[in-house]
Amino acid sequence: FTVQTSVGELIPYLWPRLVTESLGATMLTGLTSNIDFPRNDAVASGTWEGENDANAESSPTFDRVQLTPNRVGTYTDISKQLILQSTIDAENFVRRNLERAIAIAVDTAAINGSGSGNQPTGILNTSGIGDVAGGTDGAAPDWVHVVGLETDVATANADMGRLAYLTTPGIKGKLKVTEKATNTAVFTWDDMLFS
Repeated sequence: FTVQTSVGELIPYLWPRLVTESLGATMLTGLTSNIDFPRNDAVASGTWEGENDANAESSPTFDRVQLTPNRVGTYTDISKQLILQSTIDAENFVRRNLERAIAIAVDTAAINGSGSGNQPTGILNTSGIGDVAGGTDGAAPDWVHVVGLETDVATANADMGRLAYLTTPGIKGKLKVTEKATNTAVFTWDDMLFS
């Protein structure tokens, strides 16, 4: 009862890292309505013709990608006593905490949003995006899969601009101990190739 207790510095919660924006995703903020992006979905093509033959018609076409708003939010109760008596700046702590919670929800939905229950559709659930199958139930990844991923992107003519890999810590760990070829001591996840 006679020993004074001091409150030290707050030990922070270990939040997940935000990745989509750091990998180059475009963030559209401050929107107040639906938004459409026109898209050139087919292009003209050249055809070989005989010397006096008419050229075959080939025309570019357009469609649109439509975006509609999804709402994410959070709240917390904070007492006046906590604000007045806490050794930390409780109000700013709670604000930062709520901001971080929303940022994580947005980041998670951008990657794996289901597209249902008011959640946007994430990359993993978007149809028409190529993937490299590792087997019926997946497979331990190796260099062949990495090359397959790069080949898919290049085949779709999308190997331009800033490209990056997004994976889980478990897959990264597995690739760091998986050799590109047997008995070479050259591993699939090389820090010079991946960051």
